[in-house]
Amino acid sequence: MSERAGREVNHVPILEGKNFPLWNIVINVKLSSRRLAEICNSDGPPNSDSITINNWNKLNIKAVQLILSRLHPDIIITVVDSKALWKKINEKYEAQTITNQGRTWLRWECLLLTENI
Repeated sequence: MSERAGREVNHVPILEGKNFPLWNIVINVKLSSRRLAEICNSDGPPNSDSITINNWNKLNIKAVQLILSRLHPDIIITVVDSKALWKKINEKYEAQTITNQGRTWLRWECLLLTENI
């Protein structure tokens, strides 16, 4: 990775869990700018010639490297395919985000109720 590319990646926050919404937006932009977002959403290399398959494999590795470089060390991911990695991260942290929003809303409602009593 070039020095310039390394600096650009450093603008993507490290995923720590609670910052998933921001991380998701920024990493999506970074993946898209490098034409890697479609790799993360594809089911594998196209059924085509070996050059196309080799190119897809290289892009898959780049996508995995980029995503893994922006994960907190405590986040253990055991997949090496970009689509599986992307799916696993989104399932885990998107669910937490929705749960946290629900908890926050419930706390707010409880606070409003106790103030009215």
